[in-house]
Amino acid sequence: MNTRMVLFFIFLVCTCACVFKSNCDPPSTNFKELVMRSGGTWRDAPLPILYINLERRKDRLTHITKMLSGYPNTAMVKRIDAVEGRDLLDETIFLGCKLKNRGEKGCFLSHVKAWKAVLKAKIDTALILEDDVVLEYECQMPILQNLVDVANAQGAWDVIALGYLNIYQNYFQTTNLKIDSSHVLGYLKNNHYLPSGMAYVIKKSTIRKLLLNLSRGKGVCNPVDHYISDEIHKNKIYAIVPPLFTQTGVTSDIQPHSTID
Repeated sequence: MNTRMVLFFIFLVCTCACVFKSNCDPPSTNFKELVMRSGGTWRDAPLPILYINLERRKDRLTHITKMLSGYPNTAMVKRIDAVEGRDLLDETIFLGCKLKNRGEKGCFLSHVKAWKAVLKAKIDTALILEDDVVLEYECQMPILQNLVDVANAQGAWDVIALGYLNIYQNYFQTTNLKIDSSHVLGYLKNNHYLPSGMAYVIKKSTIRKLLLNLSRGKGVCNPVDHYISDEIHKNKIYAIVPPLFTQTGVTSDIQPHSTID
C-alpha cells in the first residue's frame, strides 16, 4: 500500500468517525450546551429570545434571567418591558373591546411590543417567552434548530407553540416526526385555538401579517393566543408535543387572584 493510499484511508476513517459522533450526540441538556453545539456563540445559535417582563415583577425577572443565563452571548437575549394593564384606559385603546380585564389587554400589547422588536432587529425567526415559564423537560431539551428544520420540511408555517399547559395537549394532532427521543411535531386541530402565548416561535413574515391586521382594527378584542389563531391559517400552527415549557404554581398577572397549577 503506497503512501497516498494510506493517507486516503486515514482521512476516510477520521471522516466516518466525525459523522458517527455528530449523529450520536445525546440531546442537549441546557441552553449553554445547545448554543455551544450549534456553533459556539449565541449569534450562531438558531433562535434569538425575547422575554416579556413587567417592571414590578423583579421576582420573575430573576427567575427567567437565571433560566437563560447559560447563553454565552446574552446580547441576543432581550427583555421586553411589558405593558402594565392596570394603567390602560379602556375606551382609548380598545374601543368596544370584550376582553375580560385590563390585564389581558396589557398582555396583548406586550406581545405586540415583542413582535415590533423582532422587526426592528431584522430577525427572521424568534422565540417569544413570558417571564413565568419553566422548562418542563429540562433534562431532555431538544435542539431548537432541529424543531425549526422539521417544521420547515413540512412546508410553510407561521407559529410553533413550545409552551402550554399539559391539559391542552389534545389541541394538537401529533405526527410521527420526532424532534428528539421525547418530543414530536404536532399541528393545531381544526376548531381549536392556540392554547397559550407563554412560549412560541414566530416568523418575521407572520408578525408583519399580524401587525397589518391590527392596523386595520382587527382582532384587538381577543386574547393574544386567540388573535394569532384567528389571523393565520390554523394548519400553519405547529407545536412541540409534549410542551417544552409550562407554567406551574404562579399567580397570574392577567387574573391576579388565580393561580396556575
